Amino acid sequence: MSRRIITIIVAGGLMVSPVFASQITLDLSELVDLSEVIVTGQVLAEIPFVQDDHQVETEVQVQVEEVFLSNDAVDEYIRIIYPGGNIPDYQYSVFITDTPTLEVGERYFLFLTLESADNYHLVSPQGAIKISKEVVSYKGSLISDFQEILKKYIDQKITNSQNMEY
Repeated sequence: MSRRIITIIVAGGLMVSPVFASQITLDLSELVDLSEVIVTGQVLAEIPFVQDDHQVETEVQVQVEEVFLSNDAVDEYIRIIYPGGNIPDYQYSVFITDTPTLEVGERYFLFLTLESADNYHLVSPQGAIKISKEVVSYKGSLISDFQEILKKYIDQKITNSQNMEY
């Protein structure tokens, strides 16, 4: 049996979020506005699987280190599901070009939406910002500077949502 690799460019992004398909680069304030949950965490495992409809997806298990935004409690361990993945001994490997790859052992700022009680999705391809030592892969920012700016945008989001309630 031969193995086929399929690359899905735009259409696959529609399975997760309309933002994926748009190929728009978002700034930090837009990532915050789209997010229901923002955390930092370390990737513990990446598990590709096949849905009943034969779509390949990947589950990423993350140990949450810090919660920056959430209306509800966030578990210490969360699951992020995104389209595509590589399953050994399966007929297809699917790679979605606008979906970031989360690497086991690495730490990230994660900008998420809650899909179901225990499944999260990244809000966009920029929704996973890698942390390397004390530098964040967002404009080469120091973690402390990035967190300060992030908290400012989160405060603005909370203030705006409170003002809309009145």
